[in-house]
This record gives sequence, C-alpha cells and structure tokens, in this order.
Amino acid sequence: MSQPKHVWKRGNRYYVRARIRGKQISQSLETSDRAIAERRAKKIVEAARAERWDFVDEAKVHKGYATIGQVVARFKEEAVHHDLRARTTSDYVAALYRVLRTAGHPDPVEDLAADVLTRETVKAYAAAKMRDVDPDTLSDVRMRRTINFTLRQARAVFSIWAREEYMHAGLKLPDLTGFLKTFSVAYQPKRYALPPEPLRCGTFRAAAELRVENEGLWTVFLLCYYMALRAGEAAAAKWSWIVEEQVDGRPRWFLHVINRPEEGFKAKGSEGKVPVPEQVLTWLQSLRRDGDEYILPGGTPSAREDLIERDFALWMRDIGWDAKRYIHAAHELRALRGCEWYTRRGLEAACEWLRHADPRTTKQFYSAFTRQPPALEVGEGEDVALL
Repeated sequence: MSQPKHVWKRGNRYYVRARIRGKQISQSLETSDRAIAERRAKKIVEAARAERWDFVDEAKVHKGYATIGQVVARFKEEAVHHDLRARTTSDYVAALYRVLRTAGHPDPVEDLAADVLTRETVKAYAAAKMRDVDPDTLSDVRMRRTINFTLRQARAVFSIWAREEYMHAGLKLPDLTGFLKTFSVAYQPKRYALPPEPLRCGTFRAAAELRVENEGLWTVFLLCYYMALRAGEAAAAKWSWIVEEQVDGRPRWFLHVINRPEEGFKAKGSEGKVPVPEQVLTWLQSLRRDGDEYILPGGTPSAREDLIERDFALWMRDIGWDAKRYIHAAHELRALRGCEWYTRRGLEAACEWLRHADPRTTKQFYSAFTRQPPALEVGEGEDVALL
C-alpha cells in the first residue's frame, strides 16, 4: 500500500509535512503505527485548510505527552487491581470521552494528546451542556448536577493512584490542575419533597398486586423499599449477605452491605447493615429457588440491572411516578423509606441504615415527614407498612 500524501516516515516515527494556505506544516505524529499516523495527519491537514490554526497547534504532540488512548488503555489494565468493577471503569472512560467530544475536540479523541485536558476544556463542556437549558427551572438544576457528576467520573481516570501508574508506565502527562480541580458549576441542592399521599398509598396497593403478578418486580420492591437499597446494591445482593444476629436476646436479621472484593462489590458511601423485617424475609424466602445465589432473579448482572433500571422503572412510571419530577425511579423508594426511618427511628439509625458517611446528608434529604422524633430501639414498632 502506498504511503498517503503529506505523511512520511523517518526511523520508526511518522511525520506530517505540507504547505497549506501559505504556511508550512512539519511536525511529528508521535507514532510508529501507520493507521494512527494517517488519521492524525488527515485531521491536521483538514484543520489547516479550514484555517483552524489553533487545532493545528494543539495537534503538535512533539512534547511527548501521552495520548488519551494510551492513558485509557493503562487505566483499564490497572483498574482491576484497585477494586473498580468493569462497569465502573467503563463509565469513567465514557465520561472522559463525553467531556472531550462535547467540548468540541474532534474524533477520534483517543488520538489527542493529554494536554487537551485543561480548564478551558471543562468550561467548554459545561457551556455546551447548559446552552439550551432554561434557567431557574428544575431542568437547570438537573443539568448542573449532571455536569458535575460527569466531570467527577472523567476526573477519576486521573485519580492519585492512576497518575502513579501512568508515571511508572512511562506515560508523560501535562499539568492537570486546571482539568482536575479549578472548575465546577454551582447549583442549590433541592430538599427532598415527600410524594403526595395518594401516590404513596397507590404505590403500596400496586406493589401488593405484584406479589401474584410479577415475582421479579415484587422482589425489587422488597429490596429497594423495605431495605432502601440502591439499584446497584440490589442487583449485587446475595442470600449470603443476610445474617441472623441476636438483639436484646431475640433473633433479628440484617443485610450486610460491605466491601466484598472477591465478589467485585464495593459499597457506595459507607459500609453498613440494613435491618430485614421478619415479614419481608418470609416473603423473600418464599420466592427463593434451589440454587439461587442472588436475591434478585436473573442469570447475569446485566439482567438484574435491567430488571431494576428498566422494567421496575417502567412499572413506577405507569403507576404515577412521573420522570420529570421523580428522576431516579427505584431510588425514590429508598428516599421514602429513609424518611420513614428518620421519623420513626431517629437520625442516628436512619444514617446508619442508609449508610451515609455524614449524618448531615440524612438530615438534609430525609427529614420530610416530621420533626426529629425520640430514638426508638431496633425492632420496636411495626416495620412493614400497608401491605
């Protein structure tokens, strides 16, 4: 195959050389891979013909900085040794690519040098996301939260341990301070609003029907409401996580949400244990089949996640949990249960069972029923409402 115009090789490196719009372009493409060299050269030439000299200058990788693709490849190799699940790793990488593309950097972003990771890139990403959002609306708050969440994920590719791994691998990085620390978008967090009573009561009535109509969705309801599990926790929960303990001389059951590296599970927030009401345990056990390892049905992690995030979410939307007001579907049941715990059990118990690292989070978002009540003992009162 003949070598494309403008690309030439010296030693084991490819270079681009062209005269366009009266300007001479001659620079290293910093690769010995011909396919990569051709892609880089093509984009440089196209940018020069469009008089995008800023991109031409940006494409000068002679400083020896690692490419985004090299960084990502190393991150994927090392993430497994730092207790990151495959899906988490994929989410972090996807967020990084999303930031770069939304900020206007051309594809393939894998070929860009790492010095594109600047404060200006972050600002361009945020500006692009906010461009068509109406201010002073719930959409504005949601988008600002989305921007910050995506930036946190993208920046995780350059966490302290990751940068140390890149250094040991010989990958050269620029100063990333502007990309990592100096910009985020401000927003005023919305206090949790308790769903209206008709919606709450209607949800319990509809859930009671699931007991005979759909065992899978019924199991999701038991985990996400009565034990206030996050979606990922519910999908990962195993029968072995439920442990019997003695409380005041009586048997009680708790579901332990703790770091389990051997299972590829890492607890979000804080580790902890969640009380399992006896009636709920009875319901769950009645659904268990021989050989079941996971509490939720489904032969694969993706099947269990789809059951929660797709099928159960659709069920909630159908019974009145509007997506514009109640964004997170099953997580809304966790919030509702958290409010009940806060009201009936007190701040300390609610914080512990919700596994919040900071009780201020519990107080800010889960105190929508009443003022703080006196603390109750574990197991005191009725734990199973309405069903």
